[in-house]
Amino acid sequence: MAVLKKGIPVIGTVGQVTIKHYTDKTVVCQKIGKRTKPLSEAQMRDHYRMRNTMAMYSRLKGSLMEHFEGCPHLGQASNWYVRHNKHLNVSYLTKHEVDMGACVVEGHQVSLGTLDAVNHHFTPSGRLVTDIRLGREIDDATTVGALAADILDHNPSFAQGDMLDLVYLSQMIAPDGIPMAKYHGASVVLDTNDDRLLNEHAGWVPWVMEEADGQGMLALGAPLGRDAACFVHVRHSPSDRHQVSPQRLMCRNEIVDDYRWELRKELLMECSKE
Repeated sequence: MAVLKKGIPVIGTVGQVTIKHYTDKTVVCQKIGKRTKPLSEAQMRDHYRMRNTMAMYSRLKGSLMEHFEGCPHLGQASNWYVRHNKHLNVSYLTKHEVDMGACVVEGHQVSLGTLDAVNHHFTPSGRLVTDIRLGREIDDATTVGALAADILDHNPSFAQGDMLDLVYLSQMIAPDGIPMAKYHGASVVLDTNDDRLLNEHAGWVPWVMEEADGQGMLALGAPLGRDAACFVHVRHSPSDRHQVSPQRLMCRNEIVDDYRWELRKELLMECSKE
């Protein structure tokens, strides 16, 4: 590569030489040729795996700055998300599917931080239950303040002003068979003076109390089915720093099995030749 300070009145590629202008100088370098060595199977798997990883990221990116503790900006959140999820992802999409907006919902890591994790499990019917203890039922008349008081009374790890965020991704299948996903987030500040109705504020899926081993626990009121969800505990401090519980989406999406490498390898390799 050569750098000419005075520049020359030419830009573009001539043979194997490319000429570019940058303000007051001109850079002359060898033309970058096309890759001739084919990708190995491991390289192809990494390449195609990233497609669904980035599809998941695009649905969740609005919440990641809040849910990745210490993250300085969205670009860094993108790096963190990819680093922690590229090997968790098991779904493989073609370029056509990506161009059509495809996304297969999986159990990705959606928050990182130093607070204690909220534990989750599924009931036999597929409802998602946390380990956040409750002492009273949640009904249509339950306010945000009433839930906050109940959580604070029974869970010493929570404090007034903490946030409880529901991360929820719904899985849909378009008429042409393309898997689509949509984000449905909800955030509840544990403020005992908030008189708004809880399930009008939380939206999408109602929050309920579920009995588990004789103890009431915070849960979602409908089976997840193909969807994925988890609760994230967020705490803001006066210094403008925030703490977050580390969480992965809970997911039982059966269509994931249709998009595994073993079933899609031949299709993906054929598409790569087009």
